[in-house]
Amino acid sequence: MDRVITIDQYPQILTNYLRKLADERNTALGNTFEYQVIADVPGGHFQLICMGWSGYKFIYQVLIHFDLKPNGKVWVQQNNTEILLDKDLGELGIAKTNIVPGFRPEGMREMGDLRG
Repeated sequence: MDRVITIDQYPQILTNYLRKLADERNTALGNTFEYQVIADVPGGHFQLICMGWSGYKFIYQVLIHFDLKPNGKVWVQQNNTEILLDKDLGELGIAKTNIVPGFRPEGMREMGDLRG
């Protein structure tokens, strides 16, 4: 990557990334659910949620949850998708060393990709 990304840019990168994913899903043919981005920038919390009705059952699910820690680490707390988040975030300029798979036990964080 040619451009230098600073930690101060991470909140905007994470928010824009989740908005892009939500927009893609909200405009998909046959979509019956609503996808929303919840961004608490001062608190460092970013989520993509899915909600809607499937017959008589209400569905509410957190698809992706990032926490941005004060040290600049992006903790992936949840990934209920098949998206390779480390790959996507890396392409957006977030250093792989700043991405932590928080949903995995500490001893397993270095193994594999960031799918939940």
